Formats: sequence, structure tokens, C-alpha cells
Amino acid sequence: MIPRLSRNIIIPIMLLTMIIVLSYLIPAIRGGEKVQYELHFDRFLLPPSFEFPFGTDSLGRDLLSVTFLGARASFFVGIGVVVLAIIIGLPIGMVAGHYGGVVDNILMRVTDGFLAFPPLILPFIITAVLGPSLTSVTVAIAISWFPWYVRIARVNTMEVKLSGYVETANVLGANLWHILTKHILPNIF
Repeated sequence: MIPRLSRNIIIPIMLLTMIIVLSYLIPAIRGGEKVQYELHFDRFLLPPSFEFPFGTDSLGRDLLSVTFLGARASFFVGIGVVVLAIIIGLPIGMVAGHYGGVVDNILMRVTDGFLAFPPLILPFIITAVLGPSLTSVTVAIAISWFPWYVRIARVNTMEVKLSGYVETANVLGANLWHILTKHILPNIF
């Protein structure tokens, strides 16, 4: 049986889906990605009209297309940061929470070292090292965000680790990979 979703969930999902579709559709209809690079000084700073619904900027570019191209980049970075930060932070937090003791102390001190950097300085340094691109920015922000996911995964792992089924798996000789993927991960997810 499919659960009934409330209007509070459906409306934002529909709006988000519409924005994602428009971020690919509108630039394609209005000239592709080259729109952001073409300069038309004969039509700079035009007010909104039928031809240019958002007007044009000081370089003559169509602001509607540029806005939706920016939305596409924002979705790429936003989703990429969260996914990459979870991929980095979740295993570290699970291992730290499962082992405890010295392993936990070492992993959490390294994580705290990443938290010691101001939130913008570390991404600037990483982006400068990797070079300017959306991928570099995504990786840099994810590296500065992963400690939060480490902490969340660690606390939840420590809680689930005390469950009877995890202790039983340990007693029966299950290896770490099996315990983390089959018992702890589904319950902290």
C-alpha cells in the first residue's frame, strides 16, 4: 500500500520538479548554453518584454536563460555537496561509533580538526588547489560539511550498537562490514 502524502510534501516536490525541468528546458528553447557567453551590446539593459521576459543585463544577455542556467548549477552543487558529504561522513561516523575507544578518539579529533576551519576558508583553499570549476566547488564544500554527518552517524551508531541484534551478530562472529551494512546502516538511515 502506498502511503498517502500530505499537501505539505506534494506541493514543494511539484515546485522543485518544475524548477528542475525548467532549468533544462528554457535555456534549450532560448538558444542553449551559449546564451550565457554571447554578448549583444545592441540590446543591453532592456526592460522585461515579450521577447525577454526578465529583460537583459548590461552585456545584452537574456536574463531568463541565465537565471535558469544558474538554477541548474545550483542544483548540481547543492545535491552534489550533500551526497558527497554523506558518502565521506557516514562510514567514518559508523566506524567511530562502532569501535569506540582509541579509534573513536582519533577519528573524532581529525573530524574536529576540519570543524576548526572557518566554514568559508577551507572551501576557498581547496578550490584554489583544485582549480575553478563547479566540481571543485562541490568537493570543497562537501569536505567542509562532512564532519556534521560524521557526528550524526557516530551518535546513531553508538545507540544502535547497544541493540540486541548487533551484539548477537558480534558474538556470532560477523565481520565489521556485515555488521555495518546489514545491521547498523539500515537502522541509522
